[in-house]
Amino acid sequence: MFKKVYIPSLFCTFILVGIVLILSCGAQRTYQTKSSPGGFARYIIVEIPDFKTSVNPVPPDVIWKIPNEIAEKLRKELLFTGVSRSPVDLSDRVLILDGTMVGYTPTIWYKRIVNTGRVIANVRFIDKSENKVIAESSFEGTVEGGYFGGGMHFANVRLADEVVQYIKRNFTPQ
Repeated sequence: MFKKVYIPSLFCTFILVGIVLILSCGAQRTYQTKSSPGGFARYIIVEIPDFKTSVNPVPPDVIWKIPNEIAEKLRKELLFTGVSRSPVDLSDRVLILDGTMVGYTPTIWYKRIVNTGRVIANVRFIDKSENKVIAESSFEGTVEGGYFGGGMHFANVRLADEVVQYIKRNFTPQ
């Protein structure tokens, strides 16, 4: 079937692919600038509008894909009674996640093949009834190895994971 000559080269190929996959796992970072004094447990509905952007160029689908990912993950966690991607008529006990994309790299297609990809967003958590910012953080999702590490999609997913983990950590007051 296989000649003995092909076995070492096949083995080396598997090792090389394994090393690339291990090194492609990117870090997630959260920088908290203002924490929630009472936790998020008193809110029953989360409203997640599309993210805004302060950098160019950002692919237009990113401003709605990341909030969709956050909403989906929050629905699975069952922390809140409702998670809405559109404005709700209620204002009492509603938390708004107001996100702004402040970093998105790389932007040129040929750099995405091997470079580290990074998505950075500032998220403000706003009490809808008082229109007051109760918490604020900067979140970062990275992917190393470009397309070999999963591409920018995985950086977006990692950013959404960080936002959900932050909410879970701050769900009850410390």
